[in-house]
Amino acid sequence: MSNLSFLLLFLLVLSVAKAFTEQCSEDADESGFKTFEKLKQWIEEGDGNGFIASQVELKFLGSPYNTRGIVSTEVLPKGIVVARIPFSKLINVEHAFASKLNKNELLYQLNEADSLALFLLYEMGKDLHSKWQPYLKSLPVNVSSSPLFMTAEELEWLKLHNDEAYHEFKRFKVTVETRHREMMSSFKQEQELQWTLNDFKTAIAIVQSRIFGVKIKSQNTWHKTSCLVPFADLFNTATHTNSDCATNSESTHFEC
Repeated sequence: MSNLSFLLLFLLVLSVAKAFTEQCSEDADESGFKTFEKLKQWIEEGDGNGFIASQVELKFLGSPYNTRGIVSTEVLPKGIVVARIPFSKLINVEHAFASKLNKNELLYQLNEADSLALFLLYEMGKDLHSKWQPYLKSLPVNVSSSPLFMTAEELEWLKLHNDEAYHEFKRFKVTVETRHREMMSSFKQEQELQWTLNDFKTAIAIVQSRIFGVKIKSQNTWHKTSCLVPFADLFNTATHTNSDCATNSESTHFEC
């Protein structure tokens, strides 16, 4: 299933079933704001010339969001750049191909989302030794809002109200489970590359909800690749489009 198909299915599920949200409270989320500050520092450190504008911050959003989101602290002029993320901070499928995962030929048969999901799990296992650790710590722990974690009761409710969406989702669910079995069987000789189905579903949910199609210029030719973009993936809570993100003309940064 393509990312677009998954997104459309996700929206359809939300429109016919109850809304799922990652529940959190303002008090319980204090550690999240500390993680956000570390993420900003990480993006700005080094020689990549990355920055996050002082006019934006992470804030707990009340109903109907019940989660965190990026907000401006003042009225911003149109066209202002509030974030510049160096390409060196992004994650794409090439990183998976350059990692220990590349010892298995199955990796090259997977779609980009699956490859990125595996690479996320691989880097999360490194914890402090991962170069992306500040970003990985900013990712959600609870992704129960994903359709991949719908309960049997919720699936039955969906079946009664939209049979087509129910069967499409069931096919996707079976595909994910089958893919996980194949990959874990293929990686069975590598203990550090063994993850549970729940681990894989969580990584897939994170990737599917945060992946960007990023334009990159190589040898004077522009092409698009799927990437995880730190910080930019937090611009996802408004009910209408109020920001835009894209590659800069020099093809060195992703800007919002």
